[in-house]
Amino acid sequence: MKSAKYLTAYLIPAFCIWGLLSGGALSWATVIFAFGLIPFADQFMPQDTSNLGRTEREDRLSAKVFDWLLYLNLPIVYGIIGLFIYKLNTEVYSTNEFIGQILSVGIVLGTCGINVGHELGHRSNKWDQRISKLLLLPELYQHFFIEHNRGHHKNVATPLDPASARKGELLYTFWFRSLWGSYKSAWALEAESLKRQKLPFWSFHNEMIRFSIQTVIYVAVVFFLCPDWQSALAVLADVCVGILLL
Repeated sequence: MKSAKYLTAYLIPAFCIWGLLSGGALSWATVIFAFGLIPFADQFMPQDTSNLGRTEREDRLSAKVFDWLLYLNLPIVYGIIGLFIYKLNTEVYSTNEFIGQILSVGIVLGTCGINVGHELGHRSNKWDQRISKLLLLPELYQHFFIEHNRGHHKNVATPLDPASARKGELLYTFWFRSLWGSYKSAWALEAESLKRQKLPFWSFHNEMIRFSIQTVIYVAVVFFLCPDWQSALAVLADVCVGILLL
């Protein structure tokens, strides 16, 4: 029962689904919950600074239920994107609803997509790594898998790291610089890895090439499933929200 608190992580996708199904003012339910209720509650809820004991920690690490709770984010992310596309095909949204839905789905992509993809990307087994890459795909951010693990952790808080903000840097300046710098760094890191392994750059050994193909396919599927190009761009706008949240 002590671990039941971790289920609160699913309140954000739950609010998003509620908003998508209900429309109207509830289109903003996820935004209000994430940036209103959570910060407000955080100010008043009791703080727990204790750490787990060794035995309890080992028990938690061996409990597979926590892994499956992470894996659950995969159908949640793709299910919500599918539901959003379905609603775009069957509903006529007001501008207010449209913006609320975009922000809400984007928040899910940032929390359930990038954050969980980041966690699983640190693991060594191939199963977790594949799920990590699938979770990063809807944000068009699969290069994060390479750059974060091989670049950011090596160069963090130095001028070499595009994911470290400079002192006094504006959020949005950092956002754009980090986007381009991280993408460029991922290509360079992959090229360096292939060179060490004596493998050709222009081949399917290059994971950045595979990521690029998967990204193109994903975007093409979104445009195919959406009723018009504005709706497809709305789905892709969620990408910006998710990355900005990161």
